[in-house]
Amino acid sequence: MKGWTKSVGQSNAHNSTVNYYGIWTRFRKRAYRSSAKMTNLGRIMDTYGPKLLGHSYCDPITSYDKFHQFSVHHPEIYWSIVLRELSLTFHRGPERILNTGDSSRHRGIWLQGSLLNIAECCLLPMENLNKHDDNVAVVWRDEGLDDFPINHMTLRELRGQAMSVANSLDAIFSKGDAIAIDMPMTVNAVVIYLAIVLAGFVVVHGRQFCSKGNCNTPACV
Repeated sequence: MKGWTKSVGQSNAHNSTVNYYGIWTRFRKRAYRSSAKMTNLGRIMDTYGPKLLGHSYCDPITSYDKFHQFSVHHPEIYWSIVLRELSLTFHRGPERILNTGDSSRHRGIWLQGSLLNIAECCLLPMENLNKHDDNVAVVWRDEGLDDFPINHMTLRELRGQAMSVANSLDAIFSKGDAIAIDMPMTVNAVVIYLAIVLAGFVVVHGRQFCSKGNCNTPACV
């Protein structure tokens, strides 16, 4: 499939002092410790917290603030763990996680020099990482349907939907065209994002593009 690979670290990244887990923080006071341990973040904290924080680590709820501060002050260590846990496969690894040496880039340069394909990382099974087609890839509940069952999508289903949308886009647009996504963050938005990358187009955040007065230039989804 053409157009998969793209460069990383060419634009300003989010400030490393941003609270990475805003949604989780909002509800953490009401969360049970056992439930927190079942989340991806809780699992990472339980696995690496004792090594990184020593005896001061207790559990994902109690030690959240300490773990967060560690991630802010030691981005090289923390994000190396996150990248490994996310099963990201680089075609060319980053020279470093965060480069803050360029004063003109006040937010730094993340993953400078790296090359990866986010669609490849998200959609392909990887035997060496125990990532199979029947694994659950997306878990969600539609907004306003809190009493309904949680939805699941397997890796095979996610890839099938993304490829279907990618084929449709490929019949309309040319490689390199910018396509803006202006819609709520739903499972459909995830499929569309991956489909755009998969088909070899450029994903543009709708608000980001419109703020520059270019709303009529890219195709909007």
